[in-house]
Amino acid sequence: MVQTNKSQWIRVTVLLATLVFGLITVAAPAEDKTAQDKTAQTESAQENTDSPKYREFESTPLTEDSFVFLNGVYLPPPLDIKFSNEGIEIDGQFFDETAFDLSSYVENRRWSGRGYGFRGMDMRGRGDRGEWGGRGNWGDRGEWGDRAQRGREYLPRSPFQSLAESFTSSGSGVVAVFYSGEAPLLLDASEQGHELLKALLGRETPSEAELMSSGSERIDFELWHRLVQDFKISPEFATRASEEVNRLEQIYETNDRKTAAFMLSQQIAFPLSMIAMVTVVLAFGHLMAHPQQMVAISDDPLTLANAKKATVWSLTIVGVLSALDLVWTLIAHQSGAMRELNPLGNGLIHDPVQLILFKITVTGLAIGILYYLHEQPLARRATWWCCLVLTLLTARWLTFNSMFL
Repeated sequence: MVQTNKSQWIRVTVLLATLVFGLITVAAPAEDKTAQDKTAQTESAQENTDSPKYREFESTPLTEDSFVFLNGVYLPPPLDIKFSNEGIEIDGQFFDETAFDLSSYVENRRWSGRGYGFRGMDMRGRGDRGEWGGRGNWGDRGEWGDRAQRGREYLPRSPFQSLAESFTSSGSGVVAVFYSGEAPLLLDASEQGHELLKALLGRETPSEAELMSSGSERIDFELWHRLVQDFKISPEFATRASEEVNRLEQIYETNDRKTAAFMLSQQIAFPLSMIAMVTVVLAFGHLMAHPQQMVAISDDPLTLANAKKATVWSLTIVGVLSALDLVWTLIAHQSGAMRELNPLGNGLIHDPVQLILFKITVTGLAIGILYYLHEQPLARRATWWCCLVLTLLTARWLTFNSMFL
């Protein structure tokens, strides 16, 4: 009995010892794993601290066509502006992120490059270990992304890079207004920037509602009015800004004139073409029916009467076709659809009033002389040929305008 109890006690003791040993064995790796996780987190945090915050960037935009104002002062060219991730340098003055309100230029996108299962496919069609991280470009080895950007995380643009891209996005220059602590105001020099220059020169500018509807830029009108109130015009600014404003005004005026001429041509194209078509048909019929007026030199009263009558009709057709030619010439030139080949007309066509007066005077004088001499065979021949030339010219106009109906 004593022996049996002793055996049971030994078994219980061995079982307890085994359990204790097992717990110790399992707990040790758990502790080691916790320590490893902590170490990994520390290393990851250190790695993130040492990694760059923004993608590499540096820009030196051209400012020949731009107007830059710093704290209400105009900075004349040549002007050196350099952008980097650290800040902006304007004519030797450096400004960091705290100098201006760049909240609207902050890019918040940032994602891990792991877990997408795609790294690229090489030119032999083989896949690779799948990681998406902007590893390289699609080149000979088929890697996707920018080779210079090899990090596992997407690096956003710095606020100054976004500002630089806005500064250089316009091909016609920019009007840039910088005030300490304020968001920079960047306007296209050919749109709202043009209106700001006019305001600074003291010229009339559109209302705020018209400015907002005329362009795509968001305008800070408080900063706009602040610059207009604080600004003192210098002779250098007045000269350069006036030249730029006048140049753009000429461009706008030319474009408006072309647009108005094009709209007018669209409105009258069909009725004018119908009138011209009927007149050309009648003119061809008239010329074919009365060729004898060129050679009618007999003394027969009936022949002479018919020749004179045909000459009068020819002069009438010449007047109608000349008027059609004048209208089409003015519209086509104003809309930019043609170039006047007549050297005399080309010198007058830029002033429509002069051209109209010249055309009416010369055509009227020619018709008057031919009518006065219509009893002479030579005058009748000249009238017939003038009618033929203008009929062919009008037929050419019809061919040209039929392509745009």
